[in-house]
Amino acid sequence: MELETAALDATTGWSAKRDTDADLQVTFEAFKEANDQRLTDIENSQTADIVLEEKVERINQRLSQLTTQLQRPALETAGPEEDGEREIRAAFRDYVTTGNTDALSAIQTKTLRGTSDVEGGYLIPDSLQLDLENKLKASTPFRGLARHLEVASGNEVTYVTPTGQFGSSWASETQGRVTTSTPTFQETRIELNEIYASPAASTHFLSDSSADIEGWLIGELAEAFAAVEGLAFIAGNGIDQPHGLMNESLTYTASAVGTKVLARKSGAASSFKASAPSDVLVELAYGLPPQYRQNASWLMNANTQATIRKFKDSSDNYLWTPGHGDSFTPTLLGFPLYEDQNMPDVATGTSPIAFGDFKQAYTIIERNDPLFIRDPYSMKPYVLFYSSRRVGGRVVNRYAYQVLRITT
Repeated sequence: MELETAALDATTGWSAKRDTDADLQVTFEAFKEANDQRLTDIENSQTADIVLEEKVERINQRLSQLTTQLQRPALETAGPEEDGEREIRAAFRDYVTTGNTDALSAIQTKTLRGTSDVEGGYLIPDSLQLDLENKLKASTPFRGLARHLEVASGNEVTYVTPTGQFGSSWASETQGRVTTSTPTFQETRIELNEIYASPAASTHFLSDSSADIEGWLIGELAEAFAAVEGLAFIAGNGIDQPHGLMNESLTYTASAVGTKVLARKSGAASSFKASAPSDVLVELAYGLPPQYRQNASWLMNANTQATIRKFKDSSDNYLWTPGHGDSFTPTLLGFPLYEDQNMPDVATGTSPIAFGDFKQAYTIIERNDPLFIRDPYSMKPYVLFYSSRRVGGRVVNRYAYQVLRITT
């Protein structure tokens, strides 16, 4: 079965997704056909034809492209723009393009949307802020899996989390009750950290009345913020940035879970085991406590997903299946699989796969009051647009997920 490799349509409407879904189903059948032939060749001659290997990898890459496109989240849309919001946007554009602050200052003072004198600057209009949040959501997949909290004031949130699990037992109506185990508790602080960006534009561009200045600005800010936030949510060290999901201490001993995260060994030094490589994935999925497994999902990058897409079970069935119907999310062992480019590749000593209920495991906090300042002086003849926002994140429940560690 031969395939076309035309470029993907960038639209994300429902009709476009239906077309992409149909393409995905056909591509997956082609992948299975080519990979089955590759496996047969290896079984018969201990090696696979290089042309066939390249074909499998080419189709696999196409599957990754289609899967990534289908997993783009549905974006929130603003309602009809009211007169007040149109007035704010017009004043904001005037400030961005010319530096005139009169209209924006008057409006934000009247609506109490201005920042403090200490901070200076202005708030981004609500409709543009929604655009920014949509772009961040689409660019940082883990955002959609974690729990979110908006902080109205202050610079931190304190969680009380258990370091053990509650015990329970059965008893008849008249039977004495045995004391069950009770965990200890600890406080987990999630601090807000400031993240900033300073896109630059030429005065010629800003003076172009036909240019979508606001769209350009929000796009530049979202790209800059998403790159830094997305990495921090996964691998951040917690110093002036979020503490990442994959930056927790690991243990291979179940009794140590709570203060550490349980890890499963891949069984090979730099990859998966050559024989029955998927066994560890089964252990990972069904070793998670049942109360977290029912809402659990997989998290990995595209390269890792391409690797496990070739795995089969003992009945010769593929473990990875494409999303279909109302859900465009692929599954692995029946659980949803999400792709995040910030997860590490499969290599010695890395943890390329996480599995769990990430809404229970990780919490993101943020203040939705991004500061915005126009600076025409620091980098003449360009105008800088300094913007900052406050975001934090941390693991709050180490029982709720487990990871795969590449090691023997």
